[in-house]
Parts: sequence; structure tokens; C-alpha cells
Amino acid sequence: ALQRWSSQEELLRHYGDVLFKVTERGLCGSHARLELPLRLYVQHAEAVAADSPFYIFERSLDGPRTALLEDFEPPRFFQDDLYSIAEYTRAFLPTYRYYVIGIERTGSNLHVDPC
Repeated sequence: ALQRWSSQEELLRHYGDVLFKVTERGLCGSHARLELPLRLYVQHAEAVAADSPFYIFERSLDGPRTALLEDFEPPRFFQDDLYSIAEYTRAFLPTYRYYVIGIERTGSNLHVDPC
């Protein structure tokens, strides 16, 4: 991550064409979702002045997004995954890793389970 995320230019060089799920918080708690390449999301984020701009909420870390998993390691105190003790416990939370990226005012509800 220190090399691939060292600047916006480097991040976009590595991941600019990768599609991410983008969400916009709508009225009455609704959400609009679409997929955008990271490069287009960054352009939008730099230009937007909306009260609730788009934010990336990606749960699918396969395909071209797999490399993102190599860029991040949980802090030592959070490395144990208690749900991975057995298949039975993993079934309770099969999707447990997410990338959430947003600018000021995105209003992503991180305290709410995204399922």
C-alpha cells in the first residue's frame, strides 16, 4: 500500500480502471447503487458539492480487486477472525471484508450492517 497508495496518481495507475460499487444515500433511507471505475469516482469526488455524495462500498474483493487484499493488513489486535474457527461459524457472516471510500458528507452508515 505504501507504493500503490502513495499518491492519488499511483492509486489510479494501479486501480483506476477497476470497477467499484458506488452508493448514494437517497431520500427516506433509500440508496442508489451503480458501478464506476475508480478513476471516474475520483473525478466525481473532486467536482461534487452535493450534501450526500457518492461513496464506494465494495464487498466483492475478487477479480481485479483481489490485489487490494495484499495492500492491507489488519492491526495486530484485530487479526484474529473468530468467525473462521469453523465453517458453521463462518456461515453467520460469510462476507466480512469491505472497502469503504468516501469524501466529506458521504454519510455512509458504518454502524449499520450492510447486508
